[in-house]
Amino acid sequence: MARILVIDDEEPIQLAVQAMLGKENHEILTASNGEIGLELLRTEPFDLIITDILMPEKGGIEVIAEIQKT
Repeated sequence: MARILVIDDEEPIQLAVQAMLGKENHEILTASNGEIGLELLRTEPFDLIITDILMPEKGGIEVIAEIQKT
């Protein structure tokens, strides 16, 4: 079982990914923008991160750049 973080500003996308991956018994957490996603990453470990590219607050490319710094 993997811990997966889904970062997307569209709730229907979050729910669809959560439903698909949840069937495989993965633990899925969601964040509605990059800032929230990065906060979760600072406090919890994840095996996989799925992020949208275009989001308000902080986009996916910025999130990836922040992750690579750590």
